[in-house]
Amino acid sequence: MSNSAITHNVYVDESGHSGRFPFADTNQPNHICGAVWLPSQHLGAWSERFRDLCSKHNNRMPELKGSRLASSAPGRRLLLEIVGLLIERKISISLVVVQKSWVAAGVIIEDCSDHFYNEKFDHSWTYPTVEKKQTIDWIAANVPHGMATSYLRARRNPDVEALKETATRLFSALALAPGSPRDILRRLAQADFGLISKTVLSGAPDYSSNLTAFVALLNFAQQQAQSLDALCAVVHDRQVEFEPDFQ
Repeated sequence: MSNSAITHNVYVDESGHSGRFPFADTNQPNHICGAVWLPSQHLGAWSERFRDLCSKHNNRMPELKGSRLASSAPGRRLLLEIVGLLIERKISISLVVVQKSWVAAGVIIEDCSDHFYNEKFDHSWTYPTVEKKQTIDWIAANVPHGMATSYLRARRNPDVEALKETATRLFSALALAPGSPRDILRRLAQADFGLISKTVLSGAPDYSSNLTAFVALLNFAQQQAQSLDALCAVVHDRQVEFEPDFQ
């Protein structure tokens, strides 16, 4: 292991969310965050090789989508060559796989503990904390079947009263579970669901609904970087604004 650290670019994206209501799709039960590690000094050569592969297979997609590539023979061949190139160049890949029930619980917490939507919480709940993760874990383990999905659907419905009723039923059911964190649940239930609905329906850029899973991936990437005596720069198409919080 050399004394000088190697700088990597870590390209991160998520998978498992095709369809109108992806959290309700039993054929896609998992949410996956994946990252590809590329040594920064080899980015030019990698980009050139990647463009050559896309040209070879007549691929003009601005962003490669696995589901679309896998649906055609040329796309599958391109995927196999890309994977083969990663193996040949010994490029590292990091993965975090979580059940969607856990991600759905994370969306509920991201909504209802955000100080912008709920004055009962301060800025410390804006970013992932141990308490926040423990609450997500507990909700995912105890939420009645279908309730988390119902909340996700309701938050994208213009009927704010329906969203409030859905949230009330959800938190009331959770309060009856053994060992429930009742104080936190009471505070979560006081979120401004009208403002949540307005933000979601406005089409404005929303914060990441899988922020906690995303951070888990990057924490794992940081540990891997340390084991490789490497430095890590985060690159992502939508979550790049969170980069300072991950470093």
